[in-house]
Amino acid sequence: MTDEIGIHDFLGKYATDVIGTCAFGLKLDSMTNETAKFRKYGRQLFKPTFRLLIVNILGMISSQNSKNVENSTVFI
Repeated sequence: MTDEIGIHDFLGKYATDVIGTCAFGLKLDSMTNETAKFRKYGRQLFKPTFRLLIVNILGMISSQNSKNVENSTVFI
């Protein structure tokens, strides 16, 4: 018999409780409540999507292009 816990999930629940209590004054009890709405919507908010991937890639490309334009010397 092992006493293993998923540390990623445990710390996520703990962080949810701390943020909910400190920022919003809520008692979320997400450590014992697996179906807490606050935690569910928090996961949805940060869930990667195809749209977010495209926006991030375009942001990286445009920032690289703007740096190249600022640093280049244009002869007219």
